[in-house]
Amino acid sequence: MAGRNPGFDGRQFRDAIRFVYNMAAPPDGTEQATFYRPSELVYNVNVDDDNVPFDPATTVQRVQPAPVKVACGIEYRDVDGDPLPFGTVTASKVVCSLLDEDYKLVQDASYVVIGGDKYLYQRTEPPSGLFDVGLYSMHFVAENET
Repeated sequence: MAGRNPGFDGRQFRDAIRFVYNMAAPPDGTEQATFYRPSELVYNVNVDDDNVPFDPATTVQRVQPAPVKVACGIEYRDVDGDPLPFGTVTASKVVCSLLDEDYKLVQDASYVVIGGDKYLYQRTEPPSGLFDVGLYSMHFVAENET
């Protein structure tokens, strides 16, 4: 298969990277990166391709998907996107680095909360990789910077 190397163990690589991400994470789980997806409308009847119910008398419910925590690397940046200078208290931007399997769980996140600070989704860089392991970088901007 293209992109594979018989001497490279993708599972072992993922385990090692997750170990490093977890090692660098705050010890208090409530301060670790938590990804939030947008709420969804759920109907109790069939809907068309535009998510409009066939029965206008149907009920609708707004459902908030559960927040997701995955091991990730976090880079804190200033308003220009540069690494934070010494003495800066709050980052204006963060970049979350994720392995492909973890990215799939949070790729539709609308924001991330880290240490109580909320960062809104901005963009995802094109993926890179190492043989059969994909690597993703998601950019977020501080809520008060938008």
